[in-house]
Amino acid sequence: MKKKNLLLTIIAGFSAFVISSYSAGPAGMGANRTGSNGTTAGCDGAGCHAANNTALTVNISVADTSTTAPITSYVPGKKYTLRILGGTTSLTQSQFGFQVSAVRASNTSTQAGTITAGGSSTPNTTVKNVGSIQIGEHTAPLAGTSVGGGWVYDADVYWTAPPAGSGAVKFYAVINAVNGTGNSSGDAPNAGSITIGESTSVSNVDNAASFKAFPNPAINSVNITAEGISNGALSMNVYDVRGKVIATQTANAANSSLNTSIDCSKWATGMYYVQIIKESSSSIIPVVKQ
Repeated sequence: MKKKNLLLTIIAGFSAFVISSYSAGPAGMGANRTGSNGTTAGCDGAGCHAANNTALTVNISVADTSTTAPITSYVPGKKYTLRILGGTTSLTQSQFGFQVSAVRASNTSTQAGTITAGGSSTPNTTVKNVGSIQIGEHTAPLAGTSVGGGWVYDADVYWTAPPAGSGAVKFYAVINAVNGTGNSSGDAPNAGSITIGESTSVSNVDNAASFKAFPNPAINSVNITAEGISNGALSMNVYDVRGKVIATQTANAANSSLNTSIDCSKWATGMYYVQIIKESSSSIIPVVKQ
């Protein structure tokens, strides 16, 4: 009986160690949970966390480090901010962890560019290699932001684009929202991915524009502004997290600036993307509706 109790104690202690050790990042134990290289896209599995929870939306954006404007195609060799953003209105988890990877869209087992730790909103990050793939992730549980009865989970790292001729790049990310108790029963992970192409034209006047959305989170309306944009008409599309267009409108840039407003009073609470299109250029701004 004593031997059995001792064995159960050892097993329980080991299980607690495995669960708590992941709080500093699963890549330290050789786990890529982003979905690249044929791996599981989420945190489900033995010694890990829970199954994916659709109440948590996970979105990825790549932005110019100097203007913070999201991009839809990359310039080879240029450094960008890689942002991982989660949102929920039905969960209560106040902390989170994340992983992100960047691979060639044509071969998801091939690293694309270089991920480096840092970023403006997440000092507690690191980069580890899992096989041939770089994984950017947390080094300690990160604090979410309470927004309108839900939570926003925001993290970023840096990404330097691969050399010319690399083609489209696919980014995979997973966020695990947790309650900080050390018990995996309260976890709520989910995963997401995006693909961006390689730019065929380095010089695009509107790539220099600094697009901003405020207030963000928004309640009744969201203002879209930009400086350094070429004059003329532009169009805007608003997408929900499923990729459905829920609103469209036009605006006009004058005196190298843009200042327009979008009515969001009838939007459901959650995450949206405002796509700004001018001639051949396009930028995307994430917006949270409170």
